[in-house]
Amino acid sequence: MTARQEKILEGHVSVGLKFQKGYTYIGQGRQLYNLKKYHGFKICRRTLNYDLRELEDQGYIERKRRHRRGKDGRFLPHSTMTFLKGKAYQWINQVQALAGKLRAFTVVQRAAHNRLKTARYFRSVDNLAGSFTSVLQKGWPSAAIRSP
Repeated sequence: MTARQEKILEGHVSVGLKFQKGYTYIGQGRQLYNLKKYHGFKICRRTLNYDLRELEDQGYIERKRRHRRGKDGRFLPHSTMTFLKGKAYQWINQVQALAGKLRAFTVVQRAAHNRLKTARYFRSVDNLAGSFTSVLQKGWPSAAIRSP
């Protein structure tokens, strides 16, 4: 599966989860817009259909083309229903598990960084306090202290 196909599948899965349905009917124009705006993939409608066909062949989705009749009796194309199969949900669970591991790793890294920053801060405060006490022990120069 290519990165572009992953983003297409991610879009279908996220819409399906948002509306708590096992299907979506995102139009091709909206899919192209989302791919360009959110993921930086500028592709044509034909390429999108190739990718959708490949996702269907790999068993992630199933598409059902829908048509309706116009006022004059002719068939008019309608949005295609995309059914999410179990393989799509397995894929998203794997992605979420990987994201959880990465998030845990970055949290550990961040915690270690914060501990290091805290240790550096206290070392600098200790150094500052040490230099301040040495000044107090030596005494201030008489010119620095002005009496009112």
